[in-house]
Amino acid sequence: MARDDRPVISTLTLTDFRPYERARLEPGVGVTERHGPNGAGTTNGLEAVSFLTRAKPPRLSLRL
Repeated sequence: MARDDRPVISTLTLTDFRPYERARLEPGVGVTERHGPNGAGTTNGLEAVSFLTRAKPPRLSLRL
């Protein structure tokens, strides 16, 4: 695939997802970094993208 053919997330809007009542992320071109203290919910955006692309939450795959 050419670089221009890669899927791009231009906006991620969360509603009642994990600790967020509402959240909106609009990443810029290139690498986007989210950081914050432990437990601040910075990983939840990645979980939302995983849920969107795999149609199941990643935490379910950890259960035995």
